[in-house]
Amino acid sequence: MVEDSSTRSYILASQRMFSRRGVPKAVLSDNAAIFKLGAKIVNADITNRACISESLTSFLANREIEFRYITPLTPWQGGVYERVVGLVKRLLYSTFGNLQLSYIELETKVIEMEGVVNSRPIVTNPTRAEEALALRPIDFLLPAVMLGYPADSVSSFYRKIDSATEQAMRHYLAALNNTLDKLWHEWSAVYLLELMDLCTK
Repeated sequence: MVEDSSTRSYILASQRMFSRRGVPKAVLSDNAAIFKLGAKIVNADITNRACISESLTSFLANREIEFRYITPLTPWQGGVYERVVGLVKRLLYSTFGNLQLSYIELETKVIEMEGVVNSRPIVTNPTRAEEALALRPIDFLLPAVMLGYPADSVSSFYRKIDSATEQAMRHYLAALNNTLDKLWHEWSAVYLLELMDLCTK
């Protein structure tokens, strides 16, 4: 998530992504000026860094990132990522509506939403025990990883809570988790039904 559509925000977001997922060999994007300037700065930094020593030069010789751009005025060429963007936007609007969240709360929920989208099955679920588990996008990076943990906001009301601070915190988390529950409901009503329709055709 970025604060605005500036090159500064784009580069900082790229640095966060590279630190979490690794530096890619190629990046595909549209032709926005911030993407082109960001690509120039990133690869210039790699080149300048390589000039420090011979060992770094040999190591980074082929490490420049290939930035690929779709043809101007043809947004459908970015269909792969536009599809995901559309899914996330739909979930944002339907889940949060006019709810006002702080930046850190919104960032937390967007990252959880990222986990939901990346945990979606991209093949049919197994119907027999001997079949392989359904493949998810996240499995290409972190096979079999569980994104997130189950929040225990319901059962906490049935056990003794020692402090007012814990009680306030649990009520706060329960309110936030309600948005995630709504998100899962919207997700199952939209994407999973679409996937079911595709599998039956």
